[in-house]
Amino acid sequence: MDSAYAGVDGVLLDGLQFCARVYELFEAVWRQPDSATRLRLRPSIFEKRLIEELLPICRYLQSHYRTGRYISICWSSGSQRPDATMEQRGGYIEHGYFPAAGYLEVTSAAHGNDHLLRERLDAVGFAYGVEGLSVSGTRRRENREIESEVVVHGNEDFVHAMSDVVLKSIMGKVEKVYPEHTVLIVRCVLNSLYFPDEWDRLVALVRGRLPEHRFDEIWMCDDSDRFHDSLDCRPHERS
Repeated sequence: MDSAYAGVDGVLLDGLQFCARVYELFEAVWRQPDSATRLRLRPSIFEKRLIEELLPICRYLQSHYRTGRYISICWSSGSQRPDATMEQRGGYIEHGYFPAAGYLEVTSAAHGNDHLLRERLDAVGFAYGVEGLSVSGTRRRENREIESEVVVHGNEDFVHAMSDVVLKSIMGKVEKVYPEHTVLIVRCVLNSLYFPDEWDRLVALVRGRLPEHRFDEIWMCDDSDRFHDSLDCRPHERS
């Protein structure tokens, strides 16, 4: 158990209680004077897991926890696969709509320049976008700079490009073996500002090319906390 996550690491918690504790971890970081840099650059595994694992799990829990479907979660900070175990109870489970036990696995879908974008935002304060970034100099010589140039998009080409990124992330998980009743959460770092119809188009593009898989559900959410959708949900066989 990592003391940084003492409240949530290896502990079976009601899903809403888990969310509350994760948000407390986030607020503890946010109150620090270097919070923006820590959240952008993620200098330690703590910030990385907080943003890339714990918060997406909270998004999933708040989307799925409801009357008749009460979810408990046990997340561990180790390198095990999947990322968390899940227990469910309530009327929906008693009637066989959802399994009593399952697992959560989280993956991220982001443009290859995402880390450069975050680094430039932290150093300069703005960038034209995730594309058009280039690096000059080195950290060792202390002359590293990230330049940002305008890239013009036509119609939905950026949405099509993002769908390739999401599908690549999903394929990386489909090729691995996971236990029965695993849900895949796909955290999407979008490559531009999206309107709701553009998010819907992204979901449709990914859904239309989704490979065969054994996940109970593949669930997408965007990193800005605006959008989420279930790509594919396999019905639980009721006895």
